Amino acid sequence: MSNEQRFRVALSKNALKYYQRVDADTATRLDQCFKALEEDPFSGGDIKPLRGSKGKYRYRVGKLRVIVIGKYS
Repeated sequence: MSNEQRFRVALSKNALKYYQRVDADTATRLDQCFKALEEDPFSGGDIKPLRGSKGKYRYRVGKLRVIVIGKYS
């Protein structure tokens, strides 16, 4: 078993409702985004810090933005 640090993706109530209603193509793109975020949120992808929000980032998925809130030790 690997000792690599893994990250956890958790959706807010509103985000989960939206995710459950999107079309299959969008759901696939979001699934890929979530997998990448779980492996390492800061490698690859289109991720940038949110202005004026310390510890918050946005990950672009097409026209959508996934907000990433980092809680790291």
